[in-house]
Formats: sequence, structure tokens, C-alpha cells
Amino acid sequence: MSDLNQIKRDGSYANQLKLIVVIPAYNEETNIISLLKLMPNNIDEIVIINDGSKDKTDIKIKAFLNVSKLNISYIIHSSNKGKGAAVQTGLTHIYKKSIISSKFNILIFMDADMQMHPKHIKKFVKKLLENPNSFIKGTRFLKISHYSKMPKFRLFGNMVLKYLNRIALGSWRITDPQNGYCCISSHTLSKLDFNKIDRDYFFENSLLSQLTKNKIPIRELSLPSIYDVGEVSSIKYHSFIPKTSFKLLQLWFKRIYSSKSYNIYDSFRLISHIIGSMLFLIFIINLFLFPKTSINSLIFSIIFFLLSIISDYKSYISFDNQ
Repeated sequence: MSDLNQIKRDGSYANQLKLIVVIPAYNEETNIISLLKLMPNNIDEIVIINDGSKDKTDIKIKAFLNVSKLNISYIIHSSNKGKGAAVQTGLTHIYKKSIISSKFNILIFMDADMQMHPKHIKKFVKKLLENPNSFIKGTRFLKISHYSKMPKFRLFGNMVLKYLNRIALGSWRITDPQNGYCCISSHTLSKLDFNKIDRDYFFENSLLSQLTKNKIPIRELSLPSIYDVGEVSSIKYHSFIPKTSFKLLQLWFKRIYSSKSYNIYDSFRLISHIIGSMLFLIFIINLFLFPKTSINSLIFSIIFFLLSIISDYKSYISFDNQ
């Protein structure tokens, strides 16, 4: 009897639990079949969304469907719509089939590039059953051995995005925001507004934003990453980081000015942010009118933004420790 079956038998939701895996795929001819062959055979359904792949992903998946005993639903986008759109297509399919009509079901999201092993699904299930109302997110950055083989440029890009996400979302313990391997219950998922979740490259970040906004606890599961299996990253970091950074900046401003004040740190954060924004606007104006004196307003703007970030961190720690 497999570990997943054991978890199903022992869990408090044993008679209701269904396990569904959602896999968006774009140009994954190299690894998609290897991934599927490693899937536990007691998953209730695997939903694959081919997001307009231009390689042989479609041919390989269809050939696998003819010989596999796994319960796989295969959906094809006629064109590339983005990862967020692919995931939403998968969720729409699941809801239409009423697969998650019972009170508690578990959804696993994972990428098709084989950088994360399906054997860890049982760990996600176990951790979610311990914290049913939370969101479980895989992370590569809690142990050095888990990311030691990551290419240096990817490591640098992920570190930059990690801290930008912490500032933008106000969730200061997230270590791997771009990781697509995650787990959530159908009940918790229903609390999110998917109209506000990005349909393209910003999917993971906007999902985390929705989770934070709805005060859904985000818990991390430390997992090793797999490299040198022929994976080809679709992320172009030279353009992805600037575009993502700009959207995170928008999220930061929106969160600061729309959140309610809960303690003194929140009040100081808002005041510091307003002053910093005003000084930065003055810097922009002076840059054209009085270039020689503009640097002063820039320096003070940065100082007040830093004070806002520090206050935000203090507010998070204060709330998290309650």
C-alpha cells in the first residue's frame, strides 16, 4: 500500500479526500513523459493543459495516453495564453466535472519541466492535512544542498525576486516565490478572486498576493531541485526581472494605501511611504528643473521608503506572533 493511500486512510478527511494534480505545459517535449511516468498511480485525476506548445509536446502526450493507466484529462490551448491562463483552464475543467464537489479535496500544482519530483506529492498532502486552511508552497532555498546546482544567473534572479516579493506582499518569510510546486484545498481555493490573478508570467506572484490579502497562511516545504535533465527554462531573466519588478512595485503601492491600520507600525509605514513618495516626486521634478539639488530629495526619499519597509516588517512580525 502506497504512502498516499496510507495518508488517505489516516487523514481526518479520509472519506472525502480526492487528490488532483494540475500541470500546465508549454514546449515540454523533453520532460513531460518522464514526469508522468513518475506520478503515483493513486492520484484521482491529472489535468494537463498544453498551452499552445510548438514542439512535440502534443504528440508525446497523446502517445502516452494510449498506454497509460493514469486518469489523465488532456486540454489543449490553440495558442500560448500564459501559465496563469493554463492553470485557470485546468481549474474550470475540474469544477465543470464536479470533481471537487465534496467538502475537502487537495489540488497539487506543478510545472512540467521535471525540476521537482512527483514523489514529494505525499509530503504536500501530509503537510496540508496538518494545516487544512493553509497554502503549502515548495521552496528550494531553505537548504544549500537543494539549490547548489542551480545556475548562478538563475540563483541571482531568484534572490532578487524573493526580496522584492517580500516587500511588495508584506509576507516576509516567503523564500521561493517563483516556485510552481504547491498545494491547496478546494475549500481554501474558493476564497480567492481569480479575476485578480494574472494569466501570464506574473501568475505565482499575483496568487501569493491574493493569499496574503485573504490572510491565508503560507507554509513552505523544503524540496531539492533537479537540474541537467534537459530542461529549458522559458523565463528570460533579462526581461522577466524588470517586468516582474515593476508589477511588484505596483502591488506594493496598492497594498500600502489600501490596507487598514492594525497597529503603530502600520501607521508609521503609511506615513513614511507617503513622505517617501512625495520626496521621490520632488526628485523627478527637480531632476529637470534643478539637477544639482535633486540628489538630496532622492536620498531622503530612499530613507523614508526604507523606514516604510522596516515598519512593514515590524508589523508583519507583530501580527505573526499574535
